[in-house]
Amino acid sequence: MACAAFAVFAAGAAVFSSGDDRAWACWAVGGYALSAALSWRWPRSLLALLPALACAVAAPLVWLALRGPPTADVTVVTRSAVLLLRHGSPYLPAGQLVGWTSYNPYLPVMAVFGLPKAAGLAGLAGDTRPWLVLATAGLLAASFSRGTPHGASRCAGCRRSVTRYAMLALASPLCALPLAVGITDPPVFALLCLALALVGRPSRPVLAGLVIGAACAMKATAWPALPVIAIMLAARDGTRSAARFAAASVVTAGALVAATAPALVARPAAFF
Repeated sequence: MACAAFAVFAAGAAVFSSGDDRAWACWAVGGYALSAALSWRWPRSLLALLPALACAVAAPLVWLALRGPPTADVTVVTRSAVLLLRHGSPYLPAGQLVGWTSYNPYLPVMAVFGLPKAAGLAGLAGDTRPWLVLATAGLLAASFSRGTPHGASRCAGCRRSVTRYAMLALASPLCALPLAVGITDPPVFALLCLALALVGRPSRPVLAGLVIGAACAMKATAWPALPVIAIMLAARDGTRSAARFAAASVVTAGALVAATAPALVARPAAFF
């Protein structure tokens, strides 16, 4: 049913959208439809999800990365990584902000995804998108693994469930479309999912704080998760647990920002 709904969404996007979004939809709709048919016939088969992954993630990503111009997101992340390696800061000074793509709306850790290109890798290996996919897939798998009864490392059945859920989540338009066009949200909300999994039972507030701190050092849209999760922990486990989580989040975010953009410590004006 999920893949059938995804196919309907992609068909609509193919008709009503344009540019890179339409290119993604034209690739994705067939893969979703085939996975829907295979999943109806073999509902527990992992192979049934492969067409969705191939046509909604891999194929449009490669097509757009190799045949189309880089999107604004890819351009900004790549440039921020180059600036980081050369100057210790991923931000242009105020005098060089000549257009809207001159601004870097991300926090310093996001520049990590542009480091392969900045280090000299060419083609697909130097594009930010494959690295965004790998990070998102790994974080989603870790999130789902926290919810298994026996642990994916010790139980074949749990491992199969984690793989299936991670494949389905990655193939969904929520992840597949932004990843194909280079939008940077998927690894951030995958970090939020992992943090929420870590504050389940048994609760790991400090580990969850480390994860949220990493997300907060990537993108400002992750910041609201910190007070929300802290309030949840305070209501369930008490203020001490919430304080441990909040402290770990703030310290991790600050440490990662300082580590990935050391020049900001002395010259924070470009950041602000």
